[in-house]
Amino acid sequence: SIRGQISFMPAVPEEIPRAVICGGGYTLPPLGGTQIVGATFDRDDPEPEPRQSSHLQNLDRLGEWLPALARCWDKNSDYEAAVGFRATLPDHLPLAGPIAPDHSLSVITGLGSKGLAYAPLLADHLARQLNSEAPLLEPDLVRRLSPERFL
Repeated sequence: SIRGQISFMPAVPEEIPRAVICGGGYTLPPLGGTQIVGATFDRDDPEPEPRQSSHLQNLDRLGEWLPALARCWDKNSDYEAAVGFRATLPDHLPLAGPIAPDHSLSVITGLGSKGLAYAPLLADHLARQLNSEAPLLEPDLVRRLSPERFL
């Protein structure tokens, strides 16, 4: 797993982004007066509790590509945060396909930090497999994503 911490900041009306902005990190348009800034990418870090160093990392990264927004918050203040863990596999590729010989059980996992991009594509791929439809992906990619690669 890869630890990720996001920071919940009070929205700053004069600097509100009107779209999701991503780069080395990301920020979302405010919702309910809260601006979300994130997220750290901490390998081999099982700590489930938020920490100030991760919060500072989020703000520093934001400051590299949106300095005016990052300057709106005092780095020394204590803001709310949340920690989650991204599922990943040893070869850093996702897993998508049936795991039972009769296709009665299938899986999509190991999306890491690319879940929003991979999930729709892999769901379509898996649905096509389960319905015996023409494949969406190239055969070599299907083989590399198959759960059978770990057998």
